[in-house]
Amino acid sequence: MPDEALFLSAAKGDLDTPAGVDREARRMLADKKSHQAVDEFIAEWLRFDRLLNTVRDRRAYPQFNSELAASMTEETSRFLSDLVWSNANFMQMYSAPYSLLSSNLASIYKVPAPKEEFDRVEFPAATERAGILGQATFLALTSKPEDTSPTARGLFVREQFLCQEVPQPPPGVNTNLPPVSAAKPQTNRDRLAMHLNTIAAQAVTA
Repeated sequence: MPDEALFLSAAKGDLDTPAGVDREARRMLADKKSHQAVDEFIAEWLRFDRLLNTVRDRRAYPQFNSELAASMTEETSRFLSDLVWSNANFMQMYSAPYSLLSSNLASIYKVPAPKEEFDRVEFPAATERAGILGQATFLALTSKPEDTSPTARGLFVREQFLCQEVPQPPPGVNTNLPPVSAAKPQTNRDRLAMHLNTIAAQAVTA
């Protein structure tokens, strides 16, 4: 609900002018409630609830636990909030060569631990990690309990970042990547390419 000051401004007609609206908007943004609102939006938009309740194969991810999951969401929340409240170029969401890390996340990322928890840490120039797509939140949200999932990551990007509605696959389509065996090891990139070629061949013959 609007607060008393906003009701008063409306009653006085201050909101009838662009200058009056701008003044009230800036007053509300200066209120600590606006910071809470941004944090809540980020958490809902990026589905922090999924990550905080996720399960991982302990053999594949021995370091993963509820404390690490909480650190992941805190990193992403602080990173995006910093862009908002410092009036930065929001495209840095995808390209920033730094993040706000805790010591346990720094260990996962293999970078020096910050002097204080969730302090800014610059990534080495040679790293491929940048922006939100390189953060543990995104990577963990879009993976399976025991493996990564390129298709889940693509779906998340299209739905959450591009606001696109992706239809369900046609009936009868196998959505599983080819299995990996000791006799024929493959990267996920190779498995996905083989999977797409198979689907394309099926579409031609259908």
